Amino acid sequence: MATTRPAPANDPSRAAVGRLAPRYQPMAHPGTPGRWNDEAILRALREWTNETGRPRRRQEWCGQQPELAEAGQRKWMREHPYWPSSSCVAVHFGSWSKARKPPA
Repeated sequence: MATTRPAPANDPSRAAVGRLAPRYQPMAHPGTPGRWNDEAILRALREWTNETGRPRRRQEWCGQQPELAEAGQRKWMREHPYWPSSSCVAVHFGSWSKARKPPA
């Protein structure tokens, strides 16, 4: 059986033992608080449909995974904050689906 020695402590390939991960620090929201109300969000949803010719999708109104973004998401990222984020829509209406089908 071969004997192995531990790697030197300054070896960057070793995991940091005993060190705590940095605490989570939420990013400051880039938008203006209170900018969006229900009416303005519904207007933006209708305008998006008119401009693109199809219903909006939640995945398009966010900045997640920009390297994998399709055309609709790239449009949203280019033009934000003209359009609200999907999370803003969900906060106002309870979910993305409820915003797409507001009560009559």
